[in-house]
Amino acid sequence: MSITVDAEAVGYEDIKYRPITRRFLEDSVMYRGDSLFFEKSLKVEYKVKTMMCSIPLEVTLLKIWWKSGIGPVKNEALGYPKNLITYLVGWIRP
Repeated sequence: MSITVDAEAVGYEDIKYRPITRRFLEDSVMYRGDSLFFEKSLKVEYKVKTMMCSIPLEVTLLKIWWKSGIGPVKNEALGYPKNLITYLVGWIRP
């Protein structure tokens, strides 16, 4: 069996979520109300492609949203029993 893992940048999305802790208070540019907001984050999908019994199979393993100057702000991974979703909770400005 041959397995291929591909990464594809599929576009930009705005990421908004309400954090548990307020570690970003000094960086008020990212706060809108009580939620963190990352405009135009690049969405990258990691997919596994293979053939099983002559049937093509493609599964998205991981989606990562990247914000320029910050890094990954959201991850969505295929997990059991449901998808595992993580958000950025803190960072240090260079």
